[in-house]
Amino acid sequence: MSETKNGRAALADTLEQLRMEGLAEAYSRGIKILRDDSAPATAHAQIVRIIFAAAGLGNADADVPEKDPHEMTGEELREAAERALSSLNSRGSSVMD
Repeated sequence: MSETKNGRAALADTLEQLRMEGLAEAYSRGIKILRDDSAPATAHAQIVRIIFAAAGLGNADADVPEKDPHEMTGEELREAAERALSSLNSRGSSVMD
C-alpha cells in the first residue's frame, strides 16, 4: 500500500473516531455546562450558539425545507432539486472540485 493510501486510511479512521466518540463527548460536555448554573453566562451563550449552528438552526440564510423529502410530492422534489442545483451553481465551483 502506498504512503498516500496509508495516509488517507489513517485520516478516514481518525475522522470516523471523531464522529463516533468526539462529537458525542463534546455534546455531552456542552449539555453539562448548560445545566450548570454556576457556569459563566458567556459559556452558556457560546454552547447554545454552537449547538444551534450544528443543528442548522439560527441561520437566517439557511434554506429550511418545510417538509422532509419523504413527505414531498414528485413536483416538490423536482423543485427542491432545482433549488439545490441552482445554489451549487451560483457558488461558482463544482461539487467535484
